[in-house]
Amino acid sequence: MLVSWSPPVTGSSPLGYSVVSSPEGKSCVSKHPSTSCTVDGLINGNTYTFAVTANNSAGEGPVSTQSNPVTPSAGNTLPSNITYNLNPEGTLPPLWNRPADGYDYKGSLPVYWWVNLLTDSQTTQLDRADAISQGASQSFELKTGPVNDNGTRMNFGLVNLKVRANLSVTVSADATQGSTLTPGFVLYRGWDQGNSANRHGPVNLDADNPLGTQGLIHLDKSLGSVAGGSATHSFEKLESGEYEIFVTVGNNQSSTGGYVITLTTTPVDSDPQLPINGMCGEITNQFTPAEPAVETLCRAGLASDLTALPKSRYGWLCNGIGTDSTSERCYTLGSDNRLNQEPLYLRPGNASLSPGQKILEFAQGGSGKGGITFKKNKVTPGTMCSLMRGGKKLSVKVRGKPGHCQITAIKAKSRGFNSVESPPITIELVQPTAQ
Repeated sequence: MLVSWSPPVTGSSPLGYSVVSSPEGKSCVSKHPSTSCTVDGLINGNTYTFAVTANNSAGEGPVSTQSNPVTPSAGNTLPSNITYNLNPEGTLPPLWNRPADGYDYKGSLPVYWWVNLLTDSQTTQLDRADAISQGASQSFELKTGPVNDNGTRMNFGLVNLKVRANLSVTVSADATQGSTLTPGFVLYRGWDQGNSANRHGPVNLDADNPLGTQGLIHLDKSLGSVAGGSATHSFEKLESGEYEIFVTVGNNQSSTGGYVITLTTTPVDSDPQLPINGMCGEITNQFTPAEPAVETLCRAGLASDLTALPKSRYGWLCNGIGTDSTSERCYTLGSDNRLNQEPLYLRPGNASLSPGQKILEFAQGGSGKGGITFKKNKVTPGTMCSLMRGGKKLSVKVRGKPGHCQITAIKAKSRGFNSVESPPITIELVQPTAQ
């Protein structure tokens, strides 16, 4: 069982700590500045208390008072990817209930919890009972309340997404506490990175960098409508990186109440590959004088090539089915009777840059011989994104005020093909934090 404590506020700085259970005298040790360690060998169902002793070059200090009683049970082990801040109101620096592997938060907005999402097939749940079973005191709370135009009662959590994945977020009223909360939440890309955040200030949940934060890009929100209910939203194709969740309420008539948050990652479907029109089928004799039904054929190749083929389009069958098939790629047909291109993407995609930094993006995909162009879409006022184009390559440089710009790639029409535009990517300008 993980045991954590607060460092002493008087006396010389300790070199380390030791923890002893009562009964059974099971123990663990840690070196300063760590303020937690794991006591092994406890028996599920037995009740224990723990005492901590600090030591330095002069020897051991006095033994602490006994902790609140804790009863370990099978099946309540907290995954190592979750940590809770044991400080009231999410006060910084956090007092984690376990070592936070990879935590590197530079912001000033309070933090109530931190999650490492390690894979694209993972479900992680955070709640008060879980935190208590892992060393938090009985007074620990995960609770949010009405915003009333400021963030005083909101909770804030950090997510470190290690892989590209779809992410489903659900915030529910904690039924074990009889919570009548009408829950809601907002997801932002990035973590707060400055020292200007003020949770007591005015809040706009639809804007970037709310509450005076820096480095947060608004993605979407879900606001519940039922007291004691839940709010959920699925975010598709999130790039790996840092995300921040504001846990709030669905409306300001909600009572303050405890919440449970569940985060589920699922794999991102592979970028579509041809053939993609789903109308291809095997033709026993593709050169029969009778034309097969259209739903059994692919619209494939260039339109001029189709008409030039012997027996018209009969030879252009999907997936190389049939002894006489050409095995050509297949395409869907646009409303103007031109072929739709393969999907176009900008890689590596979303990025966070400091002032003056550059990133090189590449346009990948598309069909035909049309030229590649790039365009800026949404740009935060005061943020400047300079684009240097070179064929399929794009160099992006940012300067000015913290914010972001969105960029897309476009491949023009060419012989037989429509134009295609990539999904937008977001290039964020963040202000470095002084060390």
